[in-house]
Amino acid sequence: MYFFKTPDIIQKLFPRITWKMEDSERVVYLTFDDGPIPEVTPFVLDVLRDNGAEASFFCVGENAYKHNEIYKLILENGHTVGNHTYNHLSSWSVSGQEYTENCEKASMYISSSWFRPPYGKLTPLTYSTLLKMHYKICMWDILTGDFDTTKNSNSILENCKKYISNGSILVLHDNVKTFKTLETLLPQLCHFLSSEGYEMRALPKLQNNKTNQIGRK
Repeated sequence: MYFFKTPDIIQKLFPRITWKMEDSERVVYLTFDDGPIPEVTPFVLDVLRDNGAEASFFCVGENAYKHNEIYKLILENGHTVGNHTYNHLSSWSVSGQEYTENCEKASMYISSSWFRPPYGKLTPLTYSTLLKMHYKICMWDILTGDFDTTKNSNSILENCKKYISNGSILVLHDNVKTFKTLETLLPQLCHFLSSEGYEMRALPKLQNNKTNQIGRK
């Protein structure tokens, strides 16, 4: 079970997490989790370019290391990046120390202080520790459900139309499992947003000081 739109009460319980951007303008923020990978991320970049859109990519550190040329391409195309752990680790399955060490390992290859936990899962300990480590935690206003095999692109798009508002942060995934849905959904979504007068922006760039040379633009 998951919430397509994050309930207001949850957002209020964790005010130090970025759930939505405060925008009075018609602006939305597309975000992509799990890449970069050669099978999907270049397609996403092409669609964004064709629609004059900017976005943010929450990268898995191992993928940023393996596919560094695609990671660089993300930055060269004017998008921003965030940390999604080194190997898509759930904070509910390991100790707090192992989790934060995994995040730090990813930060060697991802030039950003933005952080999004895989599966949206954080323990109270990892939450407070990451804040002390000066990570800026970003969740979402809208979880599109592109990973949900019971939904197709049309039903996802209809939900997006219903709930999107100024400043919404939407989650999509540039991974192999979601590609069949994303391939149809992303062009449709970009077209809808443009037709409704929404600008698609990237989250602000938040540099870190840990990235080694292989992760730099």
